[in-house]
Amino acid sequence: MTTGRPAGVLFVCTGNLCRSPLAEASSRARGDTRGVLTFASAGTRADDGHPAAAQSEAAARRIGLSLAGHATRRLTNRSAAAADLVLTMSFDQRRQVVQLAPAATRRTFTLPEFARLIRFSTSAGVPVADSVQALVSVTSSLRGLVPALPDPESDEVPDPFGRSDAAFDQAIDRIESALAVTIPALVSAARARPRIPLSESRAS
Repeated sequence: MTTGRPAGVLFVCTGNLCRSPLAEASSRARGDTRGVLTFASAGTRADDGHPAAAQSEAAARRIGLSLAGHATRRLTNRSAAAADLVLTMSFDQRRQVVQLAPAATRRTFTLPEFARLIRFSTSAGVPVADSVQALVSVTSSLRGLVPALPDPESDEVPDPFGRSDAAFDQAIDRIESALAVTIPALVSAARARPRIPLSESRAS
C-alpha cells in the first residue's frame, strides 16, 4: 500500500441495525485481511449505541457469523471522509454520503455496484492495482463506461428491517455475493507490490 496503513472500508445503511453490520461482520470473516484492511459500519439515520436487530443477529448465526458487541453509530462527515472506500446499500444512501462528505464522491459506491465494476474490470483485462486507493480510483473511472443495468435496483441491497426471515436471507445473499468479489480484489490490491515506473527501472 502506498499509505503505509491498512485501508479503511466503511459500510453504510440506514439504521446500522441490519445490512451494514452484516456486511462488516462478513468482511472481517473473509480471507486474510489483517494488517491491510479495516472495516466499520454506520447508518445515515442511526442512533448511537444500540445492538444489531434481533433478526439480523439470527440471520448472521445462520451463516456462521456473530454480531455480538455491535453498537450502532451514525454516519458523520469525519467517518465518511476518513474511509478509503465507502460501500452503501442503496443509491439514496450513496447520495447522502456524498452530500455529507463531497470529498468522498469518487470513493463511494453501492456494494453491489462496486462488485459489478470489479467484475467488469477483471473481464476487460484492466491491470491489477497496486493499492486499495488505486483500485478504487480505477473502479470509479469505469462509471459511465460500463453499460447500465436494466434494473438499477440490482445494484442495491434491499432493506429487510421489519420483514420476514426470507427478506433477511435475500439481503444476505446479495451482500455475500458482492463481498465474494470485493474483498479478494481489495486484499489483492492491498498486498500488491507498487509498480516501478519504466524510467526508474532503467535508471537502476
